[in-house]
Amino acid sequence: MARATSRQLTQHIRDLANEAETMLDDGTVLTKAELMARLIWKSALGWADENGEVHPPATWAITLIYDRMEGKVPQAIVDETATPSAAEKVGELAREQLNRFAETTVAVPEHPGPVDGPDNGAGDTQESDEEPGLAGGPIGESGEG
Repeated sequence: MARATSRQLTQHIRDLANEAETMLDDGTVLTKAELMARLIWKSALGWADENGEVHPPATWAITLIYDRMEGKVPQAIVDETATPSAAEKVGELAREQLNRFAETTVAVPEHPGPVDGPDNGAGDTQESDEEPGLAGGPIGESGEG
């Protein structure tokens, strides 16, 4: 006996779904697929049985119908244990190289601290023709002793 493949099984299920299952009071014939769709809708809306017991709407049915009508929303899967992709590795290496290059080629001068008026915080109010920080080094260091 030959084993059925998944395609064959799916086709058999489709064939059965298209078979007539029942007939409504007005003579409309319902296929198994139509009947199943009606049962899913009934579960999604909630219903009361013959004994008066109320069955609330089923979340699974609402989700199924919504996903079928609007399209299933893809879930973002974050795998913390996964190894980084080649693009992520290249990006990280490039970032590290740029940072090393920036640190070795650009010397950032130290900030001299707060400036308190025209004497640049040095306590000496003597006027000078030179601009502060150009002739004697950084601002606040005059080089005079």
